[in-house]
Amino acid sequence: MASQNKIHFWYALLTFFSILFIPTAAKTQEHTLWKEIGLYGGQIPAIAITPGTSSVLYAGSWGGDGLFKSTDGGMSWFSIPQDNPSWFRNYEVYDIAIDPNNPETVWVANNYFVDVSRDAGTTWQTFFFAKDERRFCYTVAVDPHDQSGDTVYVGTGGPDYSDEYGEIFVTRDGGTSWDKMNFSSDFIRHNFWNITFNPNKSGEIWIANRKSYLSPDGLIIVSPDNGDSWWYWNAAYWPAQDSYYVFGYLDEIVVNPLNPLSIFACSQYGIARKLDGSNLQTHWLWTSLVNGCRSLCIPAAAPSTLYAGLVDTIAISTDDGETWDTSRTAPAEFLTMQADDAPAPRLYAGSVNRGIFTTTDGAQTWSEINTGIRANTIYDSALTSTDSEVWILCGTLSGVYLSRDQKTWKRIYNTESKAVSFHPDDPQTLYAGTGFGTGWEILKSTTSGESWRYISSPEEEESTIASIAVIPMPPDNDTIIAGVAFGSGKKGQVIKITNWGFGSYDRLETLLETEVRVNAVCVHPENPQCIMVGTGNFFAPVAPGGLFITQNGGRTWRNALPLQQLVVNCIACAPSDPNIMYAGCGGSNAQYCAILKSTNGGWTWNTVTRGLPQHYAVRDLMIDSQNSDIVYAVLYKGYNETSNNLGGTYVTLDGGSYWTRVGLSDYRMYDINVLSIRPEQSTSARLTTSGAVSIPATTLYAGSASGMYQATTAGTGILTGAVVSDTGA
Repeated sequence: MASQNKIHFWYALLTFFSILFIPTAAKTQEHTLWKEIGLYGGQIPAIAITPGTSSVLYAGSWGGDGLFKSTDGGMSWFSIPQDNPSWFRNYEVYDIAIDPNNPETVWVANNYFVDVSRDAGTTWQTFFFAKDERRFCYTVAVDPHDQSGDTVYVGTGGPDYSDEYGEIFVTRDGGTSWDKMNFSSDFIRHNFWNITFNPNKSGEIWIANRKSYLSPDGLIIVSPDNGDSWWYWNAAYWPAQDSYYVFGYLDEIVVNPLNPLSIFACSQYGIARKLDGSNLQTHWLWTSLVNGCRSLCIPAAAPSTLYAGLVDTIAISTDDGETWDTSRTAPAEFLTMQADDAPAPRLYAGSVNRGIFTTTDGAQTWSEINTGIRANTIYDSALTSTDSEVWILCGTLSGVYLSRDQKTWKRIYNTESKAVSFHPDDPQTLYAGTGFGTGWEILKSTTSGESWRYISSPEEEESTIASIAVIPMPPDNDTIIAGVAFGSGKKGQVIKITNWGFGSYDRLETLLETEVRVNAVCVHPENPQCIMVGTGNFFAPVAPGGLFITQNGGRTWRNALPLQQLVVNCIACAPSDPNIMYAGCGGSNAQYCAILKSTNGGWTWNTVTRGLPQHYAVRDLMIDSQNSDIVYAVLYKGYNETSNNLGGTYVTLDGGSYWTRVGLSDYRMYDINVLSIRPEQSTSARLTTSGAVSIPATTLYAGSASGMYQATTAGTGILTGAVVSDTGA
């Protein structure tokens, strides 16, 4: 039964006249020297299909380029707005709503903004009503009963990015002014996650309210009168147990487009239904499907069919949730499902980490349609050379990928990975680190990813492998040093796996345990007893760590920077002179930052940051294989007030005396790798010099939240010096 205490609202009118209009040509197109090389996918929380023109779709991503459009039914996508694709870049797009009465009008909830386009995504306005209180905007919905399209509702989180006391904002004039519906102080609510209108009952609004993590605090809220009054339920009745169970983590509410009395909601505990609409005197009922569910879909052209996206299954009901067919396998966990208006509907689904899928046969088979979805975060990469090819191995949000031609990619493992490595002596042997709520895994393949062996964490605690170093030991009995980051942010470990051969290993031991996450491990290339470890919490709660070094294989450790507060994310030794080392530092909020250099094997360190922006965080470093004066770094583009400072890819040609940006400044960067072509490797080019610095022809690979990018420096003018044609004279 609904709560007996009716919730009343008073309205505070918030009028904003300073709506943002950003010139579309304001961004410097410095990334034109870089080309994106096709690692697509990512997390897709939102998909919208244009009414009446089902070939035109919009998709929103968690980070990456943010917002995408397709005009060919999802076969290809492009970032929008096209003349300024950084508009939504690095933002989390939570929801997309198309005005059903004017499909040219598209609304987008992203971070703590709401944007609207009135020309199908070409130009945009931004509204700031939630930014002053630092509220995330999680959902946006256009009232289908207002033919003008001017009535729009937005659901937010709590102030200061919290989960408590979310709000609903409404505009009735297309965004010129916004009303904040202030709830009574005794009503404890959380994030307004999903707003749904009953298409057949004007004024009836349904809302899913919950925290941003698994908890028992979910609410289903309804207003029968356009928000003048509201009622809520916090639990549903389970007939089989004759008991009430809370909703918990609610994701979505859907209303049958033909039957206004059939309402469904999905949560961590399954699917609940209400078959008498907004009757406040009756309760919700749990269906027999008790698996966790993240998405629901009822096609308008086939309203008797309800699709439910479970963790690895698509469940289908044709009798209002009374019975379920769970025989269809889902290729990924779906966060959203939408259907076009064809008589035999095509479904589109956005997944947790593998982009967008589609099906035309009632969810029997699914196809990935990610071309152009630039939202697959590249956390780590490794390069190796064969006689005729350069192979690239990438650990990404969407899994582990391998490319042998730098153009086409093969996913060789489906789970997110933040650390990968080739074996130093055998390109067929690969390593990857993953993480789960129950612990980390380290994977090894001797068949280029065709098959894998793995070692799992002995502790059932949320953790992931953040860094991997391989020490080759004949015959094929390798020693692995790995850094572990725990989900709590209050713990990190350095682990050692000894003699991992074809089927087993001798020993798994912990070399170091820290009070914050371990981000990086680096083994001295000439002395495997020397191990360097970088620690600190990069993401919230950001916390400084340190740079720890052992000279005896982990028996004793020293903090190389005891007087400095730094988040140490990466460590690199110069291949040509291993006494030269660099460490890159900084949190996601651009605090605890520096680039440090040592010329004596890590005993003393100096700061080398001239040329870097005021606020930054270094995510990765790479030292040129032949010239230790040439060092590349990628800077993470931070949040909030730090976001206007320049991130991207930087290079120093003089051992850190000065750093120069070489592009991608408006990207959120994670990884850098370098392939240098030496004079003895090529007869088609010769090197010229600038001063005393010889500049090789170099190919850079930069991993970002928008995928992998490549640039060749020869002849571009990015670096001092040039490559000229060799006549052979």
